[in-house]
Amino acid sequence: MDYWYAPEHGEWGENLTVQIDRQIAVRDRVLLVCSENSLHDSGWVQWEIEQAFGEQKKRNKTVIYPIMIDNSLTEWDHPRATQIKEVLAADFRKATRGEAFTLAAARLLESLKVTD
Repeated sequence: MDYWYAPEHGEWGENLTVQIDRQIAVRDRVLLVCSENSLHDSGWVQWEIEQAFGEQKKRNKTVIYPIMIDNSLTEWDHPRATQIKEVLAADFRKATRGEAFTLAAARLLESLKVTD
């Protein structure tokens, strides 16, 4: 599976917003890990959400795939909340380890298979 994660794959010395924007444009999916920190405290995540919605509009298909690790998505009061909640989120709230995690991860990977 091909992925890009800024701290791991970002090019040092290059503008980060340009790199993220480029990667969102060439990827099939943007996985949005929904947590208290990501949805409420991260300006970067808010910016990435807007970039991903721009791609969704351009492609006319779902790009953002939410993953819940706590209840933050269900409680999130944001202009984009309804649009993100329209996509059934992968639910990892009770699947942090062991067999529950293995099953949830397998289901997530299956749902991420590219079919077009």
